[in-house]
Amino acid sequence: MRKILVLILGLSVLVSCNKEPGTDDPTPGKDTATVMGTVTGSDGLALENVVVSDGHVCTATDKDGKYSLKSSLKDVDFIFVSTPSGYAAPVKDALPVFYQRFDGLKPDADGKYRNVNFLLTKIANPNRYTIFIGADPQPRSKGAGYDNFGYHSLDCCNDLYRELKETAAKMSSNTIYGIMLGDICHNSTALYPGYKTGMSANGFPTYNVIGNHDHDLSKVGDKPSSAKFEEYFGPVNCSFNLGDIHFVLLDNMMITKNPRSTNSGDDLADGLRDDIWEWLQNDLSYVESSRPLMICVHSPMYMCNGQTMRSRGAITFDGEKVNTHYADVDNLIAKRSGKVYYWAGHTHTMYHYVDVNNPKIESHTVSRSTGELWTNEYNASGTPRGFVIFDYDNGKVKWKFHPIQYQSSAWAGGATTPAYNYRPWNFTNGKAVMKNGGGDLTESYQMNIYPPGTYAENDGLVYVDIFMFDELWKTPTFTCNGVTNKMKRVTTSSKYSFYDMGSYEVRDWYYNNNATLKAEGYAPSKTGIYSMFSASIGNNTHATGTVSVTDRFGNTYTSSVTW
Repeated sequence: MRKILVLILGLSVLVSCNKEPGTDDPTPGKDTATVMGTVTGSDGLALENVVVSDGHVCTATDKDGKYSLKSSLKDVDFIFVSTPSGYAAPVKDALPVFYQRFDGLKPDADGKYRNVNFLLTKIANPNRYTIFIGADPQPRSKGAGYDNFGYHSLDCCNDLYRELKETAAKMSSNTIYGIMLGDICHNSTALYPGYKTGMSANGFPTYNVIGNHDHDLSKVGDKPSSAKFEEYFGPVNCSFNLGDIHFVLLDNMMITKNPRSTNSGDDLADGLRDDIWEWLQNDLSYVESSRPLMICVHSPMYMCNGQTMRSRGAITFDGEKVNTHYADVDNLIAKRSGKVYYWAGHTHTMYHYVDVNNPKIESHTVSRSTGELWTNEYNASGTPRGFVIFDYDNGKVKWKFHPIQYQSSAWAGGATTPAYNYRPWNFTNGKAVMKNGGGDLTESYQMNIYPPGTYAENDGLVYVDIFMFDELWKTPTFTCNGVTNKMKRVTTSSKYSFYDMGSYEVRDWYYNNNATLKAEGYAPSKTGIYSMFSASIGNNTHATGTVSVTDRFGNTYTSSVTW
């Protein structure tokens, strides 16, 4: 009898360790239900090993494209798929519809939800695609007091939509997607329809990350305050596959359970709720260790501005000790062999970092696509308004910064404007044109270069801010009168602070010419720039010098300055 019992226990262990697709069950109980269906392609094929989830547990389809998911029904709002490589979800109003809302499903008499099916579109060339990555469009109403200091954010959003559309139209050979890294609006979910309308004209689907300002201020608590976002854009936590990259979108803004203030920035912490951490583990359990991951969040999860972001363990939030699960994510990632790219927004600055001691992990933070908050001007990192173009070609990736060349907004900041001595372009008839006959503002503009004396009188140094520089770029060089030298990266040991003078000049003007911004502490920014280099001009009192830098993908950019 004992031998039989041991045999039965051994078989049960084997079964539990070798589950067939569709058998990932939570602990059964009276509040569980079975959700069943099929996943098929537009080519008529049943799709095997497609992951289906309820936002907590996951399962995969069998060889016939069928799945069966046991859901606890606790806080379940969607049943959704992680679209596999080679296929795409249907698109409506520029949004990928990879989900079905649970409140729209009807159970059969036995309590099971049957025929929860998904039809995916086959992609013609799945191994070549382009993603436009933006961050923090953050429109406010023109009537809002904080939207009248410089340029109207709604108009700047329209410029963004136009630039996205025109850029996409020039890339007919690639399938195009978008990822917006949060703060789709600024504390007013009534602006969501306008964003959807603006993006829907672009002709490509966009995945949207939830930001702190996207939470509904009238609701108390993290999950309730994200319901309006999910009503418009679908699950805040999801994944999809393009080429060999597994993309994950996460809500890493923990919103207080206490009554809300008027600014969600006062009521949040960085981290993952327990249920989000649970889902992430389940989702990644279906992804081969060697596959690259691209984790998209609103607030940087790994590194930003030279420091590890936020607490990696427990914090006190809402008077309780809660786990951010960042250390758990670190441990989970450490067990994987594939490359991991973290992408985020939130800080409104550009920052790119590769740990040379652990090059498997990279951290990329994208500046605000519509310019500095409140003024919609130059970004604090020195970049113009813009977004990142991410290209994938048969396993190889590359990216670059793409500036927005349009300015349709009328000046709303009073009788005078900044001098723009250090901004290298002017707006002529609503379009950015480089000074000194340099032509339109284009992707060739990847750095700001400043002549000697910009930061200190008679310092004898040329400075350059290279927007997307990271540790895999080559060290920039400076050439003057036939002599070329490597430039030195500005570090904390330098007597100069990290700041971009073009950005500093504009921010300093606003600070000194607007009492409200001055009271708000909108001070000139001397921090946050980790992409600044300098070089000596030597004995060249009056000359022209050229900065040249080659990015990690082999593209070389140059810019010249005369003094």
